[in-house]
Amino acid sequence: LCSLIRYLADSLNRTVVIASHNLNFLFSCCDSYIALKNGKVADLGSVTQVEEKMLIELFDQIIRVQRNIDTANPEVLPGYHV
Repeated sequence: LCSLIRYLADSLNRTVVIASHNLNFLFSCCDSYIALKNGKVADLGSVTQVEEKMLIELFDQIIRVQRNIDTANPEVLPGYHV
């Protein structure tokens, strides 16, 4: 699915908006993000700049993040799902 989304966005030169709580999917498919909390923008920027502290504040729970070696994108560690 991620490959298809990237292909369509790149080949058609379009912006694709995805709304999801599956952070690892979003981090692997997206270049940038807008995080909402209570209907208001809580954070936005490049996916490579996502910080663990922001996710903890956003979801009000412990979240552990590591960086993907190949992409530098964040990955939520197993056992710390939102």
